[in-house]
Amino acid sequence: MLRSIYKNSCVCLLAMLILGGCSDDSAERARTAYDKYDFDLAWNLALDLRQKGNPVGLELLALMSVQGLGRDADIGLAYSLAREATELDFTYSWLEEVVTQHVRASIAAAQDAFDRGDYSRSLLLAMPGSDFGEDRAVSLVEDLVLGQYVPHNESELAWRTFWRECSGNTRFDTPEEAVQVFNRVCAGKRVIWDGYVIRSARDNIKIKMAPGRARVRHDLIVKLLDEPDYGFLRGRKKIRFSGIVEVRGDESKPDQLSNGHVIGLAPLTRAERSQLPNIAKQDVMSICQRLALEKLEKDHMPEWSQNLSPEIQALSEEARALFVRAGIISKEDVFQKMPDGGWKGRFEGQLTVHSRAAYKGTSSLFIAECAVAPPRKAKDSLESLAKVVIISVVEPEDSYSGSPR
Repeated sequence: MLRSIYKNSCVCLLAMLILGGCSDDSAERARTAYDKYDFDLAWNLALDLRQKGNPVGLELLALMSVQGLGRDADIGLAYSLAREATELDFTYSWLEEVVTQHVRASIAAAQDAFDRGDYSRSLLLAMPGSDFGEDRAVSLVEDLVLGQYVPHNESELAWRTFWRECSGNTRFDTPEEAVQVFNRVCAGKRVIWDGYVIRSARDNIKIKMAPGRARVRHDLIVKLLDEPDYGFLRGRKKIRFSGIVEVRGDESKPDQLSNGHVIGLAPLTRAERSQLPNIAKQDVMSICQRLALEKLEKDHMPEWSQNLSPEIQALSEEARALFVRAGIISKEDVFQKMPDGGWKGRFEGQLTVHSRAAYKGTSSLFIAECAVAPPRKAKDSLESLAKVVIISVVEPEDSYSGSPR
């Protein structure tokens, strides 16, 4: 259908007046080369036509650019050529829509390849649209790369390929087959992968991957060549690291890399980014709960805990110690992010105080307000930015007691 549109696009009378006729030999030769898949010749002839002001050359250049025929696809260039053709000859106004149709078809084909598990082809088809900034293509490329379906640059193996074909979690008919596949497909490959730090030491790090083992804390042990920058490893951070595939684990033991190196922090996937507000809110709740506990311990302890018997006070510090806990019983949605980036919430909680030595305990309901200012410096901690005010504490009448120790 597109070819019929192309061949009927000339208005012969206008072309004869402006360009010297539809049957221009160079235009026909360029079209013939394009139809016969001789794209190098078609490109060169089309460039010459463009210099002569012939819109046929612009048409062919736009089509080869958007389709990636004989060269890398360049959607931005294709649109530019289509607009140039229309400015030269208004009867070529259809060309920009044809470019758009090719872009849509390529992205649909890329998604179909992804759904079939042909990730390399999916990336090839989606990259031009991603480079152009088309939202669906950008999202698909991000899923392919950050989801580790395709290898990072300079990596010989994608994580999902390793996970699927030869990791210790992959099942084979016999142990011998597992070793053979591991040695043939994966062993000795230099890889660059992304994962979450579970534990770190001077000479190794333990990493949790996605996908990963369901019943163990980490999927990989990476033996390091040199001592890492511990700033990348504190907390459960997602890092990018490199290494050489060395040892196959099993369902409960991690696989191992040697010659490891921590490259730096890794970008988050869309799914991981979508969880960030909840993670941030949980951090805020944790800080507010801890600060509330400090204030309650200082100013709102039950009377009985301040008047323990002389026998209990004579015990060791450990024996007479009180168990004190303040938990938030309100739902997360009471904490809201403010327009300035801070957080605020008025929440209900429960203060529990228990003495093993006195065999006595009390649970008290409380209401508090917590505000967390937006960070002004990167090094600002939530604790330094948060403020808690205890609104009320209601001690219930019932408590349990028994014979003191």
